[in-house]
Amino acid sequence: MSSPPPYPGHDPQHPQGHPEQPTQQYGQPYGAPYGQQPYGGFPERPAPTAGGYGGGYGGPPAPAPRNGIGIAALVFGVLALLTGIFLIGGVFGLVAIALGIIGITRAARGVATNKGVAISGLVLGVLGIVLTALVVVFFTSVFTAVGGGEFIDCVQRSGGDQAAMTQCQTAFEDRVQQEGERLGG
Repeated sequence: MSSPPPYPGHDPQHPQGHPEQPTQQYGQPYGAPYGQQPYGGFPERPAPTAGGYGGGYGGPPAPAPRNGIGIAALVFGVLALLTGIFLIGGVFGLVAIALGIIGITRAARGVATNKGVAISGLVLGVLGIVLTALVVVFFTSVFTAVGGGEFIDCVQRSGGDQAAMTQCQTAFEDRVQQEGERLGG
C-alpha cells in the first residue's frame, strides 16, 4: 500500500520535481483554466467598471434617484404648508402642484426615478392651497361680520375726502371693538 504524498504536488515516485499533473489543483480559482494560477495564488482583482468594481454579487450599485423637479415640488409643497396662513402659501402651493405634475410625468416616461417625491410635493401643494383658502374664507367672514362691507361702502362714498375717510375708519374701529367685547365677555 502506498502512502499519500507529504504535500500537494509532491510525489515520491517522481523526485525530479515534475510530478504528473493532478486532475484538480487546490487553490485554483473557480472557472480559471488549469495552470493559470500557481498553487495557493490569489485571483487577480477585477477591473474597475463605471459603477465601481463589477462582477460581484448583486451587480453594479443602483443609480441615485434623479428627479430635481420632484424634489423642488416637495420643497415648495412644504413651504406652502408652512406659510399657508399667508397668501404666499397659496403661491407656493401652485408652484408645488405644477412642479409635482411635471415630476410625475418625467417619472412615468422613465426620465426620473423618484416618483413618490413628486407626488408628495403635489399633495403638500394642494394642502397648502386648501389651508390658504380656508384662512382667506375665515378672515373674509370675520371682516364681513364686524361690518367690513359697510366700511368699504363708507370709504367709497367719501370721494377721497380725508375727513370723511377718517370718520369711516373711526366708525369701523368702534364696531370691531363692540364685537370684540360682545364675543369676549
